Amino acid sequence: RILDTRRRSNTLGPLRPRSTRAISAPTSVADAATVALVTNGTLVAPVAPTNVTLWPAGAEVHRPSTSSLNATRGQTVANAAWVTLGAGGAFNAYNSGGRTNLIVDVSGAFEYYPALNSSGLASGSVAAMAQSAPSRLPIGLTQSSIVWLRR
Repeated sequence: RILDTRRRSNTLGPLRPRSTRAISAPTSVADAATVALVTNGTLVAPVAPTNVTLWPAGAEVHRPSTSSLNATRGQTVANAAWVTLGAGGAFNAYNSGGRTNLIVDVSGAFEYYPALNSSGLASGSVAAMAQSAPSRLPIGLTQSSIVWLRR
C-alpha cells in the first residue's frame, strides 16, 4: 500500500473536488529502472459522484480524458490500473467530483532491463513484469534461466 488518505499519518487528507495530487512510489516499490506499476485503486465513500484519473506525473504529460475509477455518492469501488511513472517516479491522481478517500495498492512493477542478443550482448531494452515466481514454468524455461525482479 503506497497511499491511504484515510490514515492520520497522511497529512493531506482526502482528495478534494477538481484537484490533482502527485503520488510518489517509494523505493521499496519502484527504483530507477521501474517504468510502470500495476495498481489496485479504491475510492472510499465519496461525498458526491466522482471519477479519478491516474496518469504519469510531469509537465509534458496531459491528463487523459478517461477515468481509472468511478463511484457514486457513498460507494466504495476498487479497480485495477496500470500506471506509467513520470517525473521522479511519480504519478498523478485527479478527482473530478466529490471529496473522496483514495487507497492505492501495488501488485507489480514493469522495469526496463537490457535485452540480450544471440551473442549474449545487450541489444536494447525490454520491459518485464516484476511478480512472484510461478509454481509452473512455460516449456523450455528453467528456474535458472529467468531473472526474477522484486515484487
